[in-house]
Amino acid sequence: MGNKSTLLFDQKPHLLRNFTKRTPTAKHRNLGWSEGIWTSIARKDGSMQIGFGMSLDRDSGLGEGYAGVLSNQTQHILRTSGTLQNNGHNLGVGRLSYGLADSTEEVKFVLCDSNTVPISFDLKFQPTLPRHFEDRQLLRGAVSRKIVSETIRNHQAGHVIGDLSVDGVQHSLCSEDWFAFRGHYFGFRPDIGRVPPKVGEESITPNHSSTYLQLWCA
Repeated sequence: MGNKSTLLFDQKPHLLRNFTKRTPTAKHRNLGWSEGIWTSIARKDGSMQIGFGMSLDRDSGLGEGYAGVLSNQTQHILRTSGTLQNNGHNLGVGRLSYGLADSTEEVKFVLCDSNTVPISFDLKFQPTLPRHFEDRQLLRGAVSRKIVSETIRNHQAGHVIGDLSVDGVQHSLCSEDWFAFRGHYFGFRPDIGRVPPKVGEESITPNHSSTYLQLWCA
């Protein structure tokens, strides 16, 4: 997969500058390096919405992704997984691809035609605001105080242009009628989708930690 100290979903290497000086080598594979992107796109009148996301397991080289469209109270969703295809400009999993558009701040989200679901699109995200970075999420072992989980996330607002097909009907997206948000995360996330594992006999979450529900909306 090439140099593991670089980010596949972002062309800005400075994002790693203040990150813990570790890379997902064999020593840390059980800790679960993960990287992914998502976007939520909607018509301003609320009549249609598009979702897209991809993520990568750096150790196995496998990726997974989803694409969905909600229109006229009907929802179509495609989920896919497999070997991540990387030509240096675009990343692909199955019929999904993500890559740079006309500049390093513009990206493309593509879902090719499929017999599985009656949706496809070729869209370009253009930012209208700078990225917003959350505080770095850093968890240490309750006993050893070693870093056992570390993640950085950022979000950005923008608009989208391009073409969308739903049930054979073509739609042209323009910035006057559509808006979008996109996100990017990377780091060691061993707790994705399951109860946090233990490193030896030590929980990866600090003592007296609390479970919480985060609701994000736009």
